[in-house]
Amino acid sequence: MPSTAFLTAFIGLRSSLRPIAFYHDNRLEPIPFAKWLCGLRHLMNKMHDNDSTTIVRAATREDIPGIVTVMKSSVTEEEVVGFGGMNSESPFRDAMALSVAWLDPNRVGPEELFVAQASGRVVGVVAMEERDLELEIVDIDVARAHQRKGIGKSLVQFIEGRARVLGKRAVTLGTSRNAEGVPWKSLPFWQALGYAITHEEENAWTLSIGPGAREIRMRKEL
Repeated sequence: MPSTAFLTAFIGLRSSLRPIAFYHDNRLEPIPFAKWLCGLRHLMNKMHDNDSTTIVRAATREDIPGIVTVMKSSVTEEEVVGFGGMNSESPFRDAMALSVAWLDPNRVGPEELFVAQASGRVVGVVAMEERDLELEIVDIDVARAHQRKGIGKSLVQFIEGRARVLGKRAVTLGTSRNAEGVPWKSLPFWQALGYAITHEEENAWTLSIGPGAREIRMRKEL
């Protein structure tokens, strides 16, 4: 919400040709127009950057092109070396393949898909899977141009809310650690949202990445 300073300045500009003013320590003081305009632009840019109109909803078949675009643009091939990226057999690499694999209303195999939408476009995707008393976040991706704007957090909070509605006890997920012992860059993100490491393991997925890679298993109690 715009601050008192900006609202006061705006009212002053619209109502007369008097110098624009703002409140400071309960005193009305003049402020140069250029400084006010710069501050207003900063405020508007910040509001835009926060993607304040983002909504999270169940994915639909019409979202397939946008989902594929997000999946392919969220990380670079260089970034995922040693950590495990999208394999060549994944239907999320191609709109036609995803369309064939799609099960209405919003499933691909056992996974249920949800999207984040901003300005009419899909900017984030999360896939979840029910596992007994837990809900597993199988994958989460945000388009590179929309990262670090709270969209990933919104997707996670949506899944947590859904888990509570379904009566689940926890939300779980896995991320990776490469052969050099370096964790994937999302680890601090998950920890900041309250997810704790339960253990690390080698499995079929890590073996497909390469020798020495491990999956970091994480969990958040609800």
